[in-house]
Amino acid sequence: MVAGQKDGENRFTGVVMGRMDTLYEEANDLLTDSKVTGFGLYGLHEGAPSFGFTEKGTGFIGKSGSGRILFNGEESTIKSSSRDEENIENNKLHGLMLDFDNGILDILGSKDSHIIIQESNPYLSITSVNGTEIMRVGDTEYFL
Repeated sequence: MVAGQKDGENRFTGVVMGRMDTLYEEANDLLTDSKVTGFGLYGLHEGAPSFGFTEKGTGFIGKSGSGRILFNGEESTIKSSSRDEENIENNKLHGLMLDFDNGILDILGSKDSHIIIQESNPYLSITSVNGTEIMRVGDTEYFL
């Protein structure tokens, strides 16, 4: 099912419910977006996917690139799209990741800083660019 309209440049803005590739055949160029797959509810703004939630319990809010938030109901995580696996190859992995099942808050700064807070020891660890632990608060050590 499709509800929406096309603008003067033939770009669709609206909502698609079902499989994007079968319900909206003109979206072939959008299917290069790896998050727009499977049965689900998808939003498009001026032809670009702006949100999507699938039958698998995964989803996203935001357009491709910076600013997209990814939801994974199978792993109980919410993370920035810049934490997505495709950025590992480009060595541009950064952003926030929340892991609800394991109690982890993991922040990778764009300038190579790294802060991780987890429910197990250490409770808080901050590492430098080269991986040296700068600050640690946990059961065994407390130092700055």
